[in-house]
Amino acid sequence: MHKFSPFLFAIVLCTPLLAQSKFDEPNSAGREALVTTAKYCANVEDFSESQAPRIFARISGDFEQSAGWVEFNSRAAWSRAGRPQPVALVWYRDARIVRVGVAPNDGAKLQLYADYCYRQDGTLARLRSMPSVQRNCEPNRYQCRLVVREERWYLPEEPVLKTFPYLEGVGYVNPGVTPSLGAIEDESLQPERTVVTFVPVNWHEYLHVTDLPFSNLLYATVK
Repeated sequence: MHKFSPFLFAIVLCTPLLAQSKFDEPNSAGREALVTTAKYCANVEDFSESQAPRIFARISGDFEQSAGWVEFNSRAAWSRAGRPQPVALVWYRDARIVRVGVAPNDGAKLQLYADYCYRQDGTLARLRSMPSVQRNCEPNRYQCRLVVREERWYLPEEPVLKTFPYLEGVGYVNPGVTPSLGAIEDESLQPERTVVTFVPVNWHEYLHVTDLPFSNLLYATVK
């Protein structure tokens, strides 16, 4: 099977390990669990980059077919069906679901999607909005807008940990902190003003793969 190029939302890979958050601090056991989980999800991302996912979408009912989620065997089949939304991509590893991307049914908006990282036992490890960081600068670079989206980590025997992502050249950011766009090497291109918006997670929390709305289509891979 050829490598699948995501067709509705860009899969952004290689997120660095998250550091301890300044506004939601786990204890020492929690920090160790966070590092372990972050490494696991990074590995899942690397693995999924070269794997073809299964494609699911929710269709509207008509005289021939009832409404509900269905599977499409290719991007072309999904396109021929009118590109129904919401749409989901599901990646497997060793016959276990390890990653799910779900895009909403509002194609008019900027391409945003929820990225779910699952452990081998089917429990949710991480939920984040992608892209996790967006930059939009005025042509004269007087002002840049930076949107930073929350990530949630579901650690064994620990409360849900809420963090924001790592910015290359800036570091870890938190509400109340206004980072510069440090990734711009040319100092003459630095904006005079950076407006930062922190966006909380508003996706549905599918805490186990069996909670996914199309779980009945996942066959024997779901336990």
